[in-house]
Formats: sequence, structure tokens, C-alpha cells
Amino acid sequence: MRIILLSWLFFITFSTNFFGIPMILVSGQFLLLQIKNSLIFDSTKSVHLVRWNQSTDCCTWRNVDCDMAGRVIRLDLSEESIYDIDNSTGLFALQHHGLRTLKLYDTNLSGTMPHSIGNLKSLSKLDLESCNFTGSLPTTIANLAQLEYVDVSFNNFTGPLSFSVAHLTQLEYLDLSSNNFTGL
Repeated sequence: MRIILLSWLFFITFSTNFFGIPMILVSGQFLLLQIKNSLIFDSTKSVHLVRWNQSTDCCTWRNVDCDMAGRVIRLDLSEESIYDIDNSTGLFALQHHGLRTLKLYDTNLSGTMPHSIGNLKSLSKLDLESCNFTGSLPTTIANLAQLEYVDVSFNNFTGPLSFSVAHLTQLEYLDLSSNNFTGL
């Protein structure tokens, strides 16, 4: 029992909430390794993902930035030949770390963008340029009130924008070009 408990504690860190009450936070390293293990990607073309391992601190990994408390605040998986991303990857659990920047540009992603993107409420920068996404942009993007920068250009998004950018009061840059939106 002691070994199991110690191994579980390896994957969690302790933090406090606004009121100073301790709470358990799943470590960024655990989540990033969960993301790596659930992604479908070409390891022969990978530059960064193939180097992620549990023997080094995730805050030292290239294209990953952490705050002073060790929470993952920036994740750049651009040009990683990722073929699939879905709601089960752990990516959207980074909401509890306060992920501020997510870059996935020039990947081989396809299909629709997961609605769980709206869970990343601390995002200020979202770069999904050239990802091969199809369908409509999820309405949950309107939940991302901290967004300052959004680039979804060079995808295959279709239909009308199904959310109002009026909710995105911090927005300074929005690129919707080279898609198939209607009613713009």
C-alpha cells in the first residue's frame, strides 16, 4: 500500500486556492506524458514529443513553459506531425494549470476541433493555423474570455461562426482567413 501511495504522490503536487486552502493538482509532467501517450503522431518526424520522458522535469522540455509554481502555462506542439487529438488526451486538463498559450499550427490534425477547447479558460493565445480542422468552430470558444490572439487560418472550417466574438473582450488579433466560413 505504501508503494502505491508514494507512486501516486509522484504525480501530484500540492497547491493552494484563492483562500489558501490546500488542494491537490495533478502534475503537469503527468498530464503532458498522458497527452504524449494518447496522441497519434509520427515519431520519426517528431522534434519535441519524442524527447518527453519522466526522467526530466517537464519545465525543462523544449516548447513547454511553466510558471514559478511549476504549472504548465505554455505548450507548443507545432510541426509535430500529430494526426489526432480528442477530448481524452489530457490536454484539456491543463485548464487547472492555467494554460495561457496553446500552439498547434502546421500539424496534421484533422476532423473537428474538440468542444473541450472551451475548458481552457486561461488561454490568451490560441494558434491553430494549418491544422486541417473541418466542420465549424466550437461555440465553446466564446468561453475563452482571456483570448488576445486567435489564428485558425488555413483550415477547412465551414459554415457560419456559431459564436459571438463580442464575448472575447480582450481579443486583439483574429485570423479566420483561408477557410470556408459563410456570412462573414
